[in-house]
Amino acid sequence: MITHEVQSFHDFHDIIHGYRRDRRWIFRGHNSLSWDLVPKIGREEYNILERNAYFESFKRRAIEFTAIQPIDEWDWIAFAQHHGLPTPLLDWSYNPLVAAYFATYPFSQADCCVYAFRPVNALTTDEVAPETFEGVAKFVPRGVAQRIVRQGGIFTYHNPPQTKLEDGLKSNDRLEKIVIKESYRQNMVFDLDRYCVNEMTLFPDIDGLSRYMAWSGRSDVRSYWTNCGKKEPDLTVEAPAGLRSD
Repeated sequence: MITHEVQSFHDFHDIIHGYRRDRRWIFRGHNSLSWDLVPKIGREEYNILERNAYFESFKRRAIEFTAIQPIDEWDWIAFAQHHGLPTPLLDWSYNPLVAAYFATYPFSQADCCVYAFRPVNALTTDEVAPETFEGVAKFVPRGVAQRIVRQGGIFTYHNPPQTKLEDGLKSNDRLEKIVIKESYRQNMVFDLDRYCVNEMTLFPDIDGLSRYMAWSGRSDVRSYWTNCGKKEPDLTVEAPAGLRSD
């Protein structure tokens, strides 16, 4: 697998610039380099679940919480995934900045990464049901959750769900890894916020707004925007009467 390293936003921009001519590329952020490319329901802590009964139980209760009614099983799986239910889907985005956000935040003192994936084939969901497809393939969802639209969301579907993406690759698929170094990781969160990639824009509800305001109101965050974390002279100029100095 080709691996790139990022130590500045300039580095990141130069790398993603190389993907610009092929719109098949999709991106996924990993907060830890140790994480596998496996859907949540395929991970060890969920291996005793009876998947069908579990999912049917979710559907019976979830219908009271949404005005958008899923029309088939693919809609239901996409809806469930974007509201935190373990499913056989793995989240990706057409937007590499969105993937970088999920890689870098929340912050920890370690490298993180963005995967760039160019799948050749996509599921034809009007011809195949989730339970009959085997392998790994790209799945383009309908906008059954606002978050899918805001995040440029797309998925890979894994059946069985324990299948790692690497094990399901076709001969013409491509997978690359962009490692964001720990030395730049925290600053990248601020750079992404400058481009309006943050909790408020990616989670367009009152919870996303509250999380963003809680983050932006922290003293260390306010200090960064005021003086980039450095003690600098106060260059404030008093505003004329009737105007505000920001």
